[in-house]
Parts: sequence; C-alpha cells; structure tokens
Amino acid sequence: MSKSTINYWNALNPENASHWKAVEGLEHIAEELMLSIDPATGE
Repeated sequence: MSKSTINYWNALNPENASHWKAVEGLEHIAEELMLSIDPATGE
C-alpha cells in the first residue's frame, strides 16, 4: 500500500501553522511537522 500524497505546499506559510505540533518535552522550544506516515507501520 502506498502513502497518500498532497500537492506541494509551503510548510512555512503562516496559513499552514496548524500542521505544526509541539515536540513532547520541548514545548515552546521545538515543533515538528509530519511529512508522511505509513499507517501500517507508523513510520
């Protein structure tokens, strides 16, 4: 099974701020953005 895709989007555009999540243990210091995930393995 292949991963789903979306058209290119600018991760740094303020309109996409909701996609960023705080890194556990580093709240208010670091955020991460999930670019892809394999639902079968979680990778």
